[in-house]
Amino acid sequence: MDYEDPTFDEIEKFLEQTRTKGAKILSVLGKISPEVNVLFNTEVGREILKEDIYRIEELMEKIANFQSTPEDLAELRYLNKVRMPKVLGKLKKYIDGVKLIKNVAKAR
Repeated sequence: MDYEDPTFDEIEKFLEQTRTKGAKILSVLGKISPEVNVLFNTEVGREILKEDIYRIEELMEKIANFQSTPEDLAELRYLNKVRMPKVLGKLKKYIDGVKLIKNVAKAR
């Protein structure tokens, strides 16, 4: 990924500035961090994401060629409306939290 996790000093400065709110943000990041790291920093995680993306492409091609089944449509809906937004939402939340910590620490 193209970001660096916050350093101990950055986290300390962030908590000094934000207190209780900052502790809650760190708690959320701590809960999603393992999932984010597994998905985006391991070969297995990246492979799972690649497979999902390829499957979406396959399903869209079947639909475009009028060869899809109701099951194909249901699978595509699931991937597009549930799975990918959930995974990418966690990544965005984590990166936004890291950026917030770094910006607050930098401003101090």
